[in-house]
Amino acid sequence: MSTRRILANALGVAAAILVCAVTASAEVDYGLRVGYYTDAEDAFIGGEVLLPLSDSVRLNPNAEYVLSKDRDQYDLSLDAIYIIPSERSYYLWLGGGATLFTVNDHTDVFTNFVTGIGLTRESVVPYFQLKIVAKDDAEIVLAFGLRF
Repeated sequence: MSTRRILANALGVAAAILVCAVTASAEVDYGLRVGYYTDAEDAFIGGEVLLPLSDSVRLNPNAEYVLSKDRDQYDLSLDAIYIIPSERSYYLWLGGGATLFTVNDHTDVFTNFVTGIGLTRESVVPYFQLKIVAKDDAEIVLAFGLRF
C-alpha cells in the first residue's frame, strides 16, 4: 500500500473518530451546497457538517462530487473555520484544512483554504464560499449552500 493511500486512510479514520467524539456533546449543523470547480470546468454537489469547537471555531468535514462526463472526481475535506464575530445580519469566516482529492481513482492529499459569508437566520443559513485547493494547478471552487 502506498504512503499516500495510508495517509488518506489514516486521515479518514481520524476524522470519523473526531466527528463522533464532538457530536456526542455538541449541537451540530448540517449543510448542502452546489457550485463550480474552475479547473475541472464542471458543477458539483456537496454536503457538510459543522461541529462547534468553541464560540468562534468550527470543525467542518465536507464532501463534494463533481458532475463531469469526462472524469470521476470528488474530494473529502477536513477543515477548521474561524467565524469572525459580527453584530450584523451576516457573518464571515476564514479557514482551511486537508483535502483528499480524487480524480479517476488517483488520490492525493492537498491543503485547502476557505473563506465565506453567511446570512444570519434562525433555522436556515444561506451562504457563499470560496475554496482554493493548493495543488500544482490550483483548483478554485465557488459554492452556494444552505446550513440547517
